[in-house]
Amino acid sequence: NKLSSEGASEVALAALQLPGDKLDLDLSANRIDHDFVKPLTQWVCRIAPGTTVNVALNLEQNFFDDNEPLLELTEALGRQRLRSEQPGRPLLRAPKNELQDIDRSDILTRSGGLVRL
Repeated sequence: NKLSSEGASEVALAALQLPGDKLDLDLSANRIDHDFVKPLTQWVCRIAPGTTVNVALNLEQNFFDDNEPLLELTEALGRQRLRSEQPGRPLLRAPKNELQDIDRSDILTRSGGLVRL
């Protein structure tokens, strides 16, 4: 459990090279903070709109404490209209983090169900 945000981003982006393949990547409790989200947002902005994404990233119990990067990811996912073949399967699952004053249900809706906090 010593992956940094940078290392976790590299692993996640490698997994997303084949976004349609079903893969569950558990990065829980790895000292990952909000810096992980920026490369993920950049990837979302580069991928073709409507792409099917079956990769699920679990970042439970990490150190997310800044809402802004997650809001940017949410907006990008909403614009690109990415989807999962399996309803209810998020791209990013990040419960039990230190986020304050964020509407979790709004994030879920605006991301098309792909970000679950």
